[in-house]
Amino acid sequence: MQHKTKGAMIVLVVLAAFLWLVPSIAEAAGPLVCVNGATDGPAIAKALGKLKPVPGKGTLVLSGTCSANIVIRTGGITVDGGGTATVDAALADPGEAVIRVRARGVTIKGLILKNGDGGVSISGTSNARIDNNEIGPNAGGTGVSVSQESAAIITNNNIHDNQDGILINDNSTARIGFADTEDVAASPNNIHNNTRDGIRVFRSSSARIFGNSAISSNTKKGINVDRMGMVEAAGNTLDSNGETGITVRQNSAVNLGTTVAGTNFQTDANTTNVNNTGKGISCKVGGYVAGKIGTLNGTTGATEFGALGTNDQCLDKTVP
Repeated sequence: MQHKTKGAMIVLVVLAAFLWLVPSIAEAAGPLVCVNGATDGPAIAKALGKLKPVPGKGTLVLSGTCSANIVIRTGGITVDGGGTATVDAALADPGEAVIRVRARGVTIKGLILKNGDGGVSISGTSNARIDNNEIGPNAGGTGVSVSQESAAIITNNNIHDNQDGILINDNSTARIGFADTEDVAASPNNIHNNTRDGIRVFRSSSARIFGNSAISSNTKKGINVDRMGMVEAAGNTLDSNGETGITVRQNSAVNLGTTVAGTNFQTDANTTNVNNTGKGISCKVGGYVAGKIGTLNGTTGATEFGALGTNDQCLDKTVP
């Protein structure tokens, strides 16, 4: 009898150990493989609903082409495309952003996001890391939009063929091109060929824009700061933008880099290799600019500062 009891106990212990391992086995089962069809959206929503913000249970890996719009409402999770997965809103709802983040501590990485009314929309006091994605084309909206007192870290992305490349709005904030002030090297974005501005910061929002390898060939401004926007811009390359490299308007302020290019990406002067149309930097209507002009330039000259005492006045604290 004692032998049978001991045998039963051993079986129960082994079974309990196996059941404890089941979540790990399921977690390691592999990515959700999309089929580019109507079932992708519901499958992704179901998988997201099972995630928990704990190690081993907080990442959804996608594979293939997903016909979907994704809404993330659980904080502390990651959606990872492994550098190859595509989320395409064309056959889902092209009138919505491809991914909407409505939670905190979210990471979006390794995805191709296209054919939505924007690539990633972060709003409602949310925050997210947007890393190593291709975002575009999204002709109907912004590549990455951060609004309604939200925050984002935007690194290593190729952002193209949207309206604005990046939009920081409504008392929101972003780090663009780096994650932490302790970083020793930039994590540059390539922000190009967008039909409005490369980066726009406005309505009491702020951004630190450091070390981006190309803010180029955007139809309007490379960086546009207006309506009480605040920006630090250092170590960026601004080329061939259709209006200006940097525009500052309506009680906004920009602090440029203060060191010679190649010193530190967080303090370096910005550079232009191919002239922007118009000026390298233009400041008017109550704007403020300080720091080194560096090689910022345009076809009509490097700088344009509104005269003090006029409606166009700009406080110019720049040095060559």
